[in-house]
Amino acid sequence: MDNYAEQMIESFHRAPKKIITYPGGVTMVTRQDKPELQFDDCHKPSWFDQYESLFIACQHCNGHLSFITAEAPFRHK
Repeated sequence: MDNYAEQMIESFHRAPKKIITYPGGVTMVTRQDKPELQFDDCHKPSWFDQYESLFIACQHCNGHLSFITAEAPFRHK
């Protein structure tokens, strides 16, 4: 297989598999699982495995992370 074909196959595997809409916008992700966290201010979804610590703030809105639970569900657009 030539280099171009390998690059096309690789880009297909990295292509977004899911589009998630939320009040602050839209995000496209390659993962199939549901978000586990959501920022309080911009509502952007997130997952535990993206961080070494949960004591962080959003780089866009400076909001804090909240757990997505049955009592506090994911806020959609």
